[in-house]
Amino acid sequence: MDVKVPVTAEVYQLDLARRDPTIKLWIYRIALVCLCLRLVWHETAVLQTAIHHWQDRTSVEPQKAKPGVCRAPLPPLLKDHPPKSDAPELSLASALVDASLRDALSELAIDSLVVAVVTAEGSVFEGTYGVLRGNESDAERRGHVDRDSIYRMASISKMFTTIETFILRDKGLLNLDDPVDTFLPNFTYRHTDATHEGPVTIRTLLTHAAGIGGNLPPGNMSDWPHSLDGANTPPYNGRPFPTPERVLEAQAELSLSTPPHGLPLYSNAGFSILGMVNLAAARRSDEYRDRVSTIEELIERDVFEPLGMNSSGYLAADLGAERVAVSSYASEDADYDFQTAMNPTGGQFSTLADLIAPMRMFLNPEKNPSVLSPYTIREWMKPQFSWFDDTTELGMLWEINKYQNSFKDVQRLYQKSGQLMAYHAEFTVNPASGYGVIVLMAGQYLNAQSITFHILDAFQPAFDVLIDQATRELYTGSWTDGEANHVEVSSRDGSLWVDRMVLSGEDVLKLVQGTDEAEPVGLWSTGRSDQFRLAFGESWRNDERGYHCLAYFFGMELGYARGAAINEISFAGEGGARTLYVPSVDVKLRRAA
Repeated sequence: MDVKVPVTAEVYQLDLARRDPTIKLWIYRIALVCLCLRLVWHETAVLQTAIHHWQDRTSVEPQKAKPGVCRAPLPPLLKDHPPKSDAPELSLASALVDASLRDALSELAIDSLVVAVVTAEGSVFEGTYGVLRGNESDAERRGHVDRDSIYRMASISKMFTTIETFILRDKGLLNLDDPVDTFLPNFTYRHTDATHEGPVTIRTLLTHAAGIGGNLPPGNMSDWPHSLDGANTPPYNGRPFPTPERVLEAQAELSLSTPPHGLPLYSNAGFSILGMVNLAAARRSDEYRDRVSTIEELIERDVFEPLGMNSSGYLAADLGAERVAVSSYASEDADYDFQTAMNPTGGQFSTLADLIAPMRMFLNPEKNPSVLSPYTIREWMKPQFSWFDDTTELGMLWEINKYQNSFKDVQRLYQKSGQLMAYHAEFTVNPASGYGVIVLMAGQYLNAQSITFHILDAFQPAFDVLIDQATRELYTGSWTDGEANHVEVSSRDGSLWVDRMVLSGEDVLKLVQGTDEAEPVGLWSTGRSDQFRLAFGESWRNDERGYHCLAYFFGMELGYARGAAINEISFAGEGGARTLYVPSVDVKLRRAA
């Protein structure tokens, strides 16, 4: 659940990522020297790019992509080849982040802060800073936070409600395009005219595009426009946490704020209703009917227990109140019982240790404990609505930021933020680079997003270097069968290229391009491990307005031979036994020594 913080907190809104970059300058210099020594064998352009970004990234604003150029990014290798946490590149990034976060804690109104950088294999960096009980004046009673300290998740609760929705969808108990009143007959709203704008569906709840008000029932704003009394969420708006019945009654009294699938409006009430839909759908089945009676029991059974999230729940007393991080500001936030109607939208407690489990699930559901299929996660991590800034988008639940890596590739960060008066959190997944960042914070300083981007900007160059190294080890080189088949693969500027391809004695690049001087062709990952397509397409239109990547998309399917696309190649095996396979001619090649 997101709330607006009073104006008095604005003095603490110091943008961490825009602070003076000379903090701990000597650490940066040592880090860069070590990085140069470590990567001296690396291609000069790659090294310079990584160093440039490590030095100069000081803004939380992602840069715009270079227009008119389409090339394939490197495949998401860290999903299947996660780096070791003691890799020198990650150790250097960890030192930089640790130093700056210690500075932040001393300079900003933060009582406690716990963060993690996570790959599919687990944490590569964890930092815990500050006191457990910021509301205590006695230093001996304040304690210190650790990875098992319990924080309110606020709106990150919505992520687990969404996971439950997909679990039930995958079991056939609901569909995303089902109308809400299929499961909640009492769900209705006031119609303002005779025009039927279409049903409110589960999908519209997930995307904040249902037209449901932000908080139901709304507070009493009888003194508007002279006062903001009654604005915001319960209990800050003067209302108690509502019952499910009261939420539905309040919606019945109101018209929809926007037509379904129209302008998205952030809605805590929408996810409250989604939680009710989940329970109603589950209790229609024999699997759940006699085993689950509340929304909380449903998520405990389907999500927390399978993922081993033993310190997650909705009541501090049930989890161990002595482990709850308490802020010196609005400390009563720790004690609220959001009740069953609002728990799906903002009532959850969790820990850094627990949140690592869903992060690993998102990064590699095939190899880690998962309650969702790889198909479902691919489906879920897609934009649904683009804002007007060419930077931010919305997904089903996700708040999406476009973000550039060291090679200027535009990646998408799938984020969920949480904001109460005293608790501020960010959960960020970067599937393209194979890592995520978790930030949990208590105190009056509210900009967890700034801290998140500070961490991202330190670690992204390190991951870029590691991905480039893995790409070279796995794919580049001269591949041959010693006879009439030969393929040369290289990695340049963050892309994989086929520089030459001779099959059965025929120069394939010259054949397809219809020229005596063939140009290299990019390799595009299909999304399967080690499988690629040569992006022949219409490369001359790469820089033409209205084409760019579409020029390759239109020409990706050229034809089939022996039941395989003629521009498909794949790799398999490890080390010296690794092979490159071209299925259209059924040949396997080995890398030349």
